Amino acid sequence: MFLTQVAYQIGNYELAKKVFSPVWDYFVASPPHNEQSVISLSNIMTITQRRLHSDILAETSSILLYLFLRNIFVTSDIKIKEENLFCDNIKGNEISPSQQIARLIECERVLVALELSSYLNDSSYTLQAVTQCYGLLAPIIYHNIVLVPVVQVRVFFPVPHWPFP
Repeated sequence: MFLTQVAYQIGNYELAKKVFSPVWDYFVASPPHNEQSVISLSNIMTITQRRLHSDILAETSSILLYLFLRNIFVTSDIKIKEENLFCDNIKGNEISPSQQIARLIECERVLVALELSSYLNDSSYTLQAVTQCYGLLAPIIYHNIVLVPVVQVRVFFPVPHWPFP
């Protein structure tokens, strides 16, 4: 897992993603085939919450879990840079459907980081996960694009006052 961080720091994003992929597959359960995400922008699209393997979490040291958590944020940052998913990067007054899908898929990954940070009882990483997820969804919300997955994430993060218009 250190190789992922080093590859990221030197800018070798392909290596970082390649090295992290088996680690992700080890810790994160694949959703059952009947619960796969539908990749379309219709109102029936849903986010499939990926879950961590609870038995593996129980057997893994907190040090290794923190490394895994940091690497989730590293790979998420790589994806945001590569696909230009910054919250303030909007051309014109709309977001392309492919960018909407990319934002929602990345949100699925960040929700795993939220689950792990909650498991580790680390409020700093929990705040980072929530902030990153909102950053991914902010342009969709700002442009009043109504999608079921955005509603699902908003329900997952109940907040008293939504900060966007």
